Amino acid sequence: MTSSIVPTRSASSWLAWLQLCRIPNVFTAVADIWMGYFFTHGTPLAWTPFLALSFSSACLYTAGMVLNDVADVVQDRHERPHRPIPSGRIRVDRAQQFGVLLLTLGLFCGWWAGFADRENSLLPWRAGIVATLLTISVVAYDLLLKQTWAGPLGMGLCRMLNVLLGMSIVSSAASDDNLQVGTVFPFTYRAAELAVAAGIGIYIIGVTWFARTEAKTSARPQLTGGLITMLVGFALLGCYPRLSRHSPLFWQSQSQSITLWWLLGLLGLPIVRRCVSAIARPDAKRVQSAIKLSILSLILLDASVVLVARGPIPAATIALLLLPSLALARIVYST
Repeated sequence: MTSSIVPTRSASSWLAWLQLCRIPNVFTAVADIWMGYFFTHGTPLAWTPFLALSFSSACLYTAGMVLNDVADVVQDRHERPHRPIPSGRIRVDRAQQFGVLLLTLGLFCGWWAGFADRENSLLPWRAGIVATLLTISVVAYDLLLKQTWAGPLGMGLCRMLNVLLGMSIVSSAASDDNLQVGTVFPFTYRAAELAVAAGIGIYIIGVTWFARTEAKTSARPQLTGGLITMLVGFALLGCYPRLSRHSPLFWQSQSQSITLWWLLGLLGLPIVRRCVSAIARPDAKRVQSAIKLSILSLILLDASVVLVARGPIPAATIALLLLPSLALARIVYST
């Protein structure tokens, strides 16, 4: 008699849905929200908007993953037949319905976040506008941009808007911190806030470019271009303190800027090492391994930015998201 355990049909079904949603990666989207919120506020001033933003981001990111596989079902039947839809474990129509439901929930929660504490909110519409732009960007990427040269740009825009969603709540209790010197168009975001969001977005453009042909042997020039773009994103994050000199809360000393560069260097070193290994031998396994590390490292990248800007407690809170992400990554693929 064998002692192997055969998964039940219910357990197998749940695993298929978790795979479809790329559940380990959802925590990276939430980390972007927390980074954006802590970057602008330090600590949650009201829990309802904070949680609504987190849920909005998780829903919109998951919707993007689900609709991505719906749009790619024909291609996946040839290149990734093990995935939930082409393998027959999840029907296309059910996945599509689930994706649309998540888009609706994410958009609703984005608007709700801005108006949940309206008495203490100076720009209650800003979260909803950003959530709407993010929803449009998710759909545009999945249905229009992904197979074109603009695909990586579309994915980077989604990440940038996700960070801006986390920064979108402006409390009257912190009006001096949010709406005085240094704000720029659009929507009164500071130049430093836009630089941080753009840094994350450019990093993801590089990751997406690196992953364009992950299911097969990749071209070295493509992988090299993706890695260089990722490093440009790192560099922009490291340079944003120069845009924050007017703020009383950010970058009080040069040593803090140096600390950020050290953190970015320590975080970037294993990413570069894994990517260079994939460039040297660009088979699917090595490329996918580099992509997985690059995506999950977003959580620590967000935590590093907040550590120097706001201190260890907000940064540690973000870093804790790595635990469920890594645990789920053992059983669910993230690419």
